[in-house]
Amino acid sequence: MRSYERLRTSMLVASAALGAPLAASAQALGPQRQLLVVEPYYANIQLDHGKGRGRMSLDGYGARLWVNLAPFSGSSPNVIGKTALALFAHYTPDRGGSDITTWHYGAELDTHFVDYPIAGRLDPFVSLGAGAFRTRASGAGGAYGAGAATSTKFAFTPGLGVRVPLANRLQLRGDAHDMIIFSQRQAVGANRTSNNPEFLAGLGLTF
Repeated sequence: MRSYERLRTSMLVASAALGAPLAASAQALGPQRQLLVVEPYYANIQLDHGKGRGRMSLDGYGARLWVNLAPFSGSSPNVIGKTALALFAHYTPDRGGSDITTWHYGAELDTHFVDYPIAGRLDPFVSLGAGAFRTRASGAGGAYGAGAATSTKFAFTPGLGVRVPLANRLQLRGDAHDMIIFSQRQAVGANRTSNNPEFLAGLGLTF
């Protein structure tokens, strides 16, 4: 009987010893819950078409690779524990005779407002991104003037969004950004800094 009691006590102690690091690790991952996320997404850009010319709606697709920074934040709660870093790229092809294709690529940081999703479903965040916005206009009388032209400019993209965790390691994300393009070429007028609303919706797989 004593042997049985000792065995049971040893098993309880071992379970507690193994469970503590696992619980700490789960807490350290913050609102992201997992270390990596691969996320294909749909993108819509409301591109500034030049002074007095309104905006051009461009639809495309892209992908992001997220790395949760919480495991690198240490044991004390801090902002890094609620932050993730992503590399992203999306492409909008020429559709409907717009004569313009674009690439937007770079990196972004998302910082969540809460440690855990609200009601287990809503996980809002603020986003800061930076990268390059590349445009290629082609064709006589195209959107950005006659002949082919390629331009790559620095773009800063602050924004807001929400993450919705799903079953089976899936998650939905929706983002709204202001893509601020510096010295952007315009269809009409001189180059200038422009504000271009950008909307993203993606389905991610966590690892």
